Amino acid sequence: MILFAINDVISDFSLNFIDFWSFFFWASIGSIGASLFMLSFKEKRKTFIKEMKTLKWRIFLLVLIVCGFYYIAELSFYAALSIGSVALVSAIAATQPLFAFFYSMGLRIFKPEILKEKFDNFDLSVKIIGIIIIIIGVWIVSTI
Repeated sequence: MILFAINDVISDFSLNFIDFWSFFFWASIGSIGASLFMLSFKEKRKTFIKEMKTLKWRIFLLVLIVCGFYYIAELSFYAALSIGSVALVSAIAATQPLFAFFYSMGLRIFKPEILKEKFDNFDLSVKIIGIIIIIIGVWIVSTI
């Protein structure tokens, strides 16, 4: 979490001196560079190639869709960061688990075969308490 906070603060600072689209371009180049660096490790590269050879097209397409959502999320986050305070934008971004909870509950109700995780009253209670803490935290940060 500290690394995310450091990234957010440095990004906010950088956006004071560079155009949003230029910043996003260079952030994307950095992501590509980090991905290529990861493949420079022999064991990681072998695992990646092995998985790509056995990966079903349907799963590959799903991964591409997830990558598209991630790209849009990053674009939206940095766009918000370029016009808002880093504390507020990061607090709003921290509500992501709330949406993940609602989406997973929807899947659990309508397509229970997709999510295969333990779920009982205790798990539900912990998740609801976590959501309440998130909402209170966002409220505190946004009112200060």
